[in-house]
Amino acid sequence: MQNFKLLFGYFTDILLLRRGPQDLPSSQSLLVMLILLNLVAGTFLFSSGDSSDSLQSIVDIGLSLAMYTAILNLRGFRKRVLQTLIAFTGTGLLLTLVLFPISLLLGQEGESAFQAAGRMMFMALLIWSLAVDGHIFRHSLNTNMLVGTAIAVVIFIARIYILERMWPG
Repeated sequence: MQNFKLLFGYFTDILLLRRGPQDLPSSQSLLVMLILLNLVAGTFLFSSGDSSDSLQSIVDIGLSLAMYTAILNLRGFRKRVLQTLIAFTGTGLLLTLVLFPISLLLGQEGESAFQAAGRMMFMALLIWSLAVDGHIFRHSLNTNMLVGTAIAVVIFIARIYILERMWPG
């Protein structure tokens, strides 16, 4: 339980841009656990009852991890891959958990003030998520926040493009 609190604190600090992936343990078993938790959370959050929801979550996470790994390898930071992937999956999981109540606001019927508030919160969370990803890249690639965030935005757009081609509509 102590390790869980410590990890939660690390991920929260990364979300608040106070720590970087270098502060996390380098553990393959932790990465596997976080990937599985992300799959469960993502499938639950974005489930529409369609059997392809789980597959879409698997592809999205796999695509993200592959892109992050490729960028680090291309830039010569192979030794940082594991901690960086742990940072992305850990912060992504916490952001997904924050998205749960927002998704309830977005799922209401008709137009309401709650839906408008939900859309605003969703956009704010998306922007913050890109800033967090940029922060992680900044530390992982020894660059600045602008370059790290630009990389995060390009990866986000590429993921959306690829997923939209695979699952139109």
